[in-house]
Amino acid sequence: MKKISTIECNNFTYHLTEEVSMYLYSWLNNYLMKNKVKGSGKGLFIADDNLNKLIEEVRSSLQILLKSGYEEPALGEIQKYSTRYEKILLDNIVYKVNYRMSSFGHSAYLINCILNDLIVSASDKLSVKLY
Repeated sequence: MKKISTIECNNFTYHLTEEVSMYLYSWLNNYLMKNKVKGSGKGLFIADDNLNKLIEEVRSSLQILLKSGYEEPALGEIQKYSTRYEKILLDNIVYKVNYRMSSFGHSAYLINCILNDLIVSASDKLSVKLY
């Protein structure tokens, strides 16, 4: 499998940064091998019946990322620079990540956005394209 640089789901296109693409590579590759997904020269289409498995892989990747690198920001930092922070709700825990100034926060926020759109795509029975 070559590097995945773009994910289309829920009528939205995510252009992955190099960092996020490298982090998700092993997770997506693991999903593709487990589910024997074959691609064409124009990308991989994930049908709605396989989306729940893909959602679990992306959720697991986000859980491990947050558990390994998340540090609670100082309250003063959040109050002073509130527009730099976004909340991620995962497993009933709220993570506040600096998605604008931190590569960790940006990666976690992007993966969370992809996860949320995958969930919407699965509930609306839409397919997803990886390329």
